[in-house]
Amino acid sequence: MIAAFQYLSGGVRWECGQCRERKLEQSRACAFLQCQPSQTPVWAGTSAVYFQCPESVLDGSVSYWIALERWCRVMEAAKVLEFPAIDCDAMTAIQAMERERRHER
Repeated sequence: MIAAFQYLSGGVRWECGQCRERKLEQSRACAFLQCQPSQTPVWAGTSAVYFQCPESVLDGSVSYWIALERWCRVMEAAKVLEFPAIDCDAMTAIQAMERERRHER
């Protein structure tokens, strides 16, 4: 989750078309092309790494967790804790992203 948060929040994302034009699929271990994970990181954030191209391994659930974390920041923590649909997994993910956000400052 932290790696996804760092990658998606970092601003610069890899584009599949450009990657293929530049023949970077193997070196970035593209999961879309069924490349095996690399022995060394292909992408690194401040405290997390990917051994396969992040674009090819992230799914929609990651976007959901990040959107939920942003929503919680807007709603303020006290109000969020009163919201009955927030479950333990959501709170764990939100807390991890909040720690990461504080660490990046």
